[in-house]
Amino acid sequence: MVADDSIVHGCVGPSTVTDLAVIFPFINEFVESLGVTDNPDRIGWYSGSVESVFALVQFFTVYHWAKLSEYVPHKCRADGSRIGRKPVILIGLIGVAISGSLL
Repeated sequence: MVADDSIVHGCVGPSTVTDLAVIFPFINEFVESLGVTDNPDRIGWYSGSVESVFALVQFFTVYHWAKLSEYVPHKCRADGSRIGRKPVILIGLIGVAISGSLL
């Protein structure tokens, strides 16, 4: 069981850093193409704002994902077992894959 957990954490751990860093290469160009501002000096400010909001949303939603992994559905599980980390991680990864494919 420990080997299973370490494999999951080894694969998922780097993805938490990658999902924040994946927007860095193209965010400036994206903000410019949207025409948010006519001043090229302000593009960096808007790009930083988008990146900051992205990090803040991650910060505030991680608690809810953690609570979901500890959630015990009373009607579904007679033995009182929790949902667990693996299904929650898989749901999160599938959500990231779907949202990434929409870009």
